[in-house]
Amino acid sequence: MFRKIDIGRLVLTRMEERNISLERMAERMGVGEPDLQRILANGDISCSILLRICKILEYDFFRIYSNHLILYAPPNMQIKSFGKNNHEISAAASKLPVFRKNTYTPEIIMHILEKIRSGEMTPMEIIHKYHIPKTTIYKWKRKYL
Repeated sequence: MFRKIDIGRLVLTRMEERNISLERMAERMGVGEPDLQRILANGDISCSILLRICKILEYDFFRIYSNHLILYAPPNMQIKSFGKNNHEISAAASKLPVFRKNTYTPEIIMHILEKIRSGEMTPMEIIHKYHIPKTTIYKWKRKYL
């Protein structure tokens, strides 16, 4: 789920869960039904539209992208900006907020533990691939498996 994100499909799933028709959703968003179908069929949804969808459906779809970054971003991901002199600005020097990468949501924990439970990956493979500390993996195993 976190590797390839089909946000339109996930929105449609949430609409089904909430029993909201395409017609009603389009009306609440202030767009025509064909426009909403086109938005959801597209692989990308603009942030402002996705924010409106989040509010209407009462679900944080942005968290899905955050989970993707936690699992698949390089371990030393830095915010780079090429300003006036084309110099890179590290995350520490940036005026943007810096987030810890090791904030694991319940969805991520269950995703990782399912990989272990199914035999798809060993704990050591997960540690190396996702850069999750060994103590964290074993704590999750004790707590949830």
